[in-house]
Amino acid sequence: MNNSNRKKLFIVRRESGGIGGAEKVAHRFVKAFSKHFDTELIHAGKSINGMRIQGTKGPSWLRCLRFAKSTRKFLKKQEGALVLSMERGVPGTIYRAGDGVHLVWQKYKYSNGLRKTLNPMNIILPSLEKISVEKSQFVVANSKLIQNQLHIHYPEIPEDKFSVIYNGYDTTIFRQVKEQEKSELRQKWNISNDNLNLLFSGSGWDRKGLSLVFEIASKLSTRGLAVKVWIGGRGNKEEYKSIALKLGITTKVEFLGPLENIQELYQTCDYMILPTKYDAFSNSCLEALSCGCRVITTNQNGASELINESNGLAIDYHESNYCEKAADHLASYSKNKSTFDSRDYENFYGEDREINQYFKLLNLA
Repeated sequence: MNNSNRKKLFIVRRESGGIGGAEKVAHRFVKAFSKHFDTELIHAGKSINGMRIQGTKGPSWLRCLRFAKSTRKFLKKQEGALVLSMERGVPGTIYRAGDGVHLVWQKYKYSNGLRKTLNPMNIILPSLEKISVEKSQFVVANSKLIQNQLHIHYPEIPEDKFSVIYNGYDTTIFRQVKEQEKSELRQKWNISNDNLNLLFSGSGWDRKGLSLVFEIASKLSTRGLAVKVWIGGRGNKEEYKSIALKLGITTKVEFLGPLENIQELYQTCDYMILPTKYDAFSNSCLEALSCGCRVITTNQNGASELINESNGLAIDYHESNYCEKAADHLASYSKNKSTFDSRDYENFYGEDREINQYFKLLNLA
């Protein structure tokens, strides 16, 4: 079909080339919505219709401001176009609040009030977020957690403007494999069946809670369990090697770096562990579950809404005995290492379901 006969849809995300979940979602949206619309991604540094979108230079707070202002200016001229914004400060037909509510994140991030005050982002991002929430036609949260937080922080906004659309995933990549394939993958990665294999996947290791994963592994090791922690993603490797050394688990951790084929680890490890301080909805948890890998995470992660007794454990991040509870759960699992069936995840959480829900909202505009 000729794109000139189709309605224009702009997907907005400031960073386009990163390995973060939101950046991957943006590219996935462009591909999926191209079946229905003339779809284009707007990101910092892009030249489009003779205009260059700003937001590639300067400190992070200035990049956010420049990108939002530049993109709003561009979109103002695009009469009749639909906009699915994934960025604070850029309102659209739909604003997808996939980064959560910044004022909530501040509470989890800062124990020191002075540090919070000195960071310009803590003034700028709530202001930009307010623009997106108030001026967009629809606001989509990717979990009930975030929907509730939006209601609390924007009480003046009518409730029917908000809706929840859970993240989707590529069902052709993230899938449960049979025992033969699982065995072959374990040989490929040198993963021992004798170990309790724990996977941590994500960047931003402080927020995602890698140090807590190490504490859990240390407790399991102290109990005499053979444990191995596989770490995918980008972070300060030397800092966390130091933590592992202090806990006496240096030989029990493996840093893998960013991975293109992370699904193979989901398909082979026993558990994905993500004790995150705050996540609107961690896609890595959904991807792990869809591959038959159980998940331990926090109630501060929107993806915890998918966790039940059969597929993992969700614990409040602030519980003082978080690591002890997680270790107890894993020790109990290690006695039989039973599997769970994730075939229904495709129907409930697959990409087609997600895209159809967004498509319905866009058609209401």
